[in-house]
Amino acid sequence: MPRFSPLALLIAAGLGAATAATAQERPNSFSLGIGLGVAPEFSGSSDYDFNALPIINFSYDLGAVTVRSKGLGVAVDVLDGPALAAGPIVRYAFGRDGSDITDDAVSQLPDIDGTLEVGGFAELRLPLRNLTGTRFAADLEIVQGVTGGHDGLVIDGSLGLERRAGPLLLTGGLTAGWADDGFTDTFFGVDTAGSAASGLAVYDPDGGITDLGVELGAIYPFTDRILGTAIIGYSELQGDAADSPIVDDTSQFFAIAGVAYRF
Repeated sequence: MPRFSPLALLIAAGLGAATAATAQERPNSFSLGIGLGVAPEFSGSSDYDFNALPIINFSYDLGAVTVRSKGLGVAVDVLDGPALAAGPIVRYAFGRDGSDITDDAVSQLPDIDGTLEVGGFAELRLPLRNLTGTRFAADLEIVQGVTGGHDGLVIDGSLGLERRAGPLLLTGGLTAGWADDGFTDTFFGVDTAGSAASGLAVYDPDGGITDLGVELGAIYPFTDRILGTAIIGYSELQGDAADSPIVDDTSQFFAIAGVAYRF
């Protein structure tokens, strides 16, 4: 689910996903680098931010389990087979800070704290018999906000393909996000106090599908230790999220490029 503020979420999630494919081939690794990206200031914004932020990725095989970075979180591969990985995940979701928002009305809404989310994930990778070097990829994360800005249930999913062309890894897929009203009310709702401060209409959204999108990515190892990556994406807000008075544009775009050094 695209939660675009701040841009650190995009860089950590996007570049983390790209480097994860090579991390699976080298289970004990640590990568550090820098990424540049552009994305909306918040979900539904028509104003965009450009930022440079650090990239941190790691993966360590502890024998019974593998512990690794996954977006802005840490995942534990309790089930770690050649086709299926699954286990618990703890991740951080950024909130919303009015001082970073250009829109005059939305900037007056109460700030939203960051949230610690806890849940589980599953990743499926299946080689396609008739396409050498190509795998079907499916990912699912189900998390609950436990402390901080929201207390909602969030489900993020994607379906796509991964294809190797020599050293180049290409990825592409469809994404979808769902959230209950505990999440949508926090990020897309406007209460009485917020309405008085911002001039926006009071709005109490229900849960449901929040966004549908598509992402394309590439990762290229310039050397055995230096990795370059780029990801572009588009998503369209859906349902009550799209109808929120804070939304200026339901079409959301982002682009990321970065370089990381693998120790």
